[in-house]
Formats: sequence, structure tokens, C-alpha cells
Amino acid sequence: MKVKIEEKPAFTAVGFRGRFTSKDGANFRDIPKMWDNLSKHDYERLLTLSDVFPQTVLGICANEDSETETFDYWIAGATTAQTSDLEQLSIGAATYAVFAVEGAQPAAVQKAWQDIFAEWLPNSDYKIANGPQIEYNPDGDAFAEDYYCEIWLPVVKKMK
Repeated sequence: MKVKIEEKPAFTAVGFRGRFTSKDGANFRDIPKMWDNLSKHDYERLLTLSDVFPQTVLGICANEDSETETFDYWIAGATTAQTSDLEQLSIGAATYAVFAVEGAQPAAVQKAWQDIFAEWLPNSDYKIANGPQIEYNPDGDAFAEDYYCEIWLPVVKKMK
């Protein structure tokens, strides 16, 4: 896995939010449906609003409840603009493990998530920190075999 540790600034995400469960892998089926149902107009609006990370739409996992195995998933743009008709999520500055993901979506990003939790986390010097987990999706053909995106996992060093 290609990974680097980076500091990311605080930003505000604006967009669309749904509540999902990870029970029985339901999130791997239901989140792609949320993307499929996003209108071309709404997608283009998020790209236009995204001035913090230009021409990028983010997938954000936040507000996880481990008891119920549920979390919020956002399709959003990172912006400095004020909007009143979209939901907003404030994301603080943090240290992230940034994973390079290449391949057709959603299969490539789903495999990367599984590899992160099964292989990278148990064998790394880091553990997950509190904070949103982010999929960084530059504009492009997400179904192309050479599509490039990233997963940003908030991390802290493990105590030795």
C-alpha cells in the first residue's frame, strides 16, 4: 500500500448526508447507491463550491456509533463559501495517513478500506484518531481502471 503521513488543515464540508450501518457490510452496498442517486447538477455544484481542494468531491465518514454500528456518510465539497441550503460539517486540522488508491470505483476504494483495517493498521506505528475518515475524489472518470483517489485516515502514533 502506498501511504504517507500528512497534516491537513481545518475546513468546512458542505453537501449531502446519509446515515448508514456497517452491519453485514451494508455500507459497501448502500453508499455506492447514494453516489448513484446524486444528480449531475448536485455533483457539479459540489465541484464548484470545493475551493479548499479544487475540483474534488469528498466522501466523509463521521459521527460513528460503535454500539449501533452506524455512521454518517457525506458527499461534500470543502469550501470557504457560505451556503444555507446544504448541510455543513466542520473538520478540524489533523494528522492523516493518506492512502493512494488506483482503480475503478467503488471496488478499488472498498478493497483499500478492507486492506487498511486488515493489514496496514495492525502492522503500523499508528492507530485511528478521533475524527472523520475521508475519501478524496478528484473529478474524473471514477469507473476508469486508472482513476486515482485517496483515503485519509486520521491517526496518532501508538504508545510504545
